[in-house]
Amino acid sequence: MICLKMCWVHDSIVPATKVDLAVREMRKARVLVWLKKEVLDPQGRTITEALHNLGYDLVRDVRQGKMFEVWIDAAAKGEEELLSIISEMSRRLLSNPVIEDFKVELL
Repeated sequence: MICLKMCWVHDSIVPATKVDLAVREMRKARVLVWLKKEVLDPQGRTITEALHNLGYDLVRDVRQGKMFEVWIDAAAKGEEELLSIISEMSRRLLSNPVIEDFKVELL
């Protein structure tokens, strides 16, 4: 039986069978990355000034960042292990630990 969900197989999207979906438990994680407080954020400063020019004088500061949504195969993995794996990925690739901080959320 074909279900409505799709999955990646060899770089193409194909309909997933119920068996495929039962075998793979997918989890979604969100990684938030932003510049450390000590690091100058010129883009954030520009956004702050633009908001002031638009009349939003209540804004005191804006810090620019980025967000990643990561789908992971979570079969037979506990929540702590998943957080550890995603944190390692974030340290090694998704962020620059010298100038950026990050936060990992399992959704």
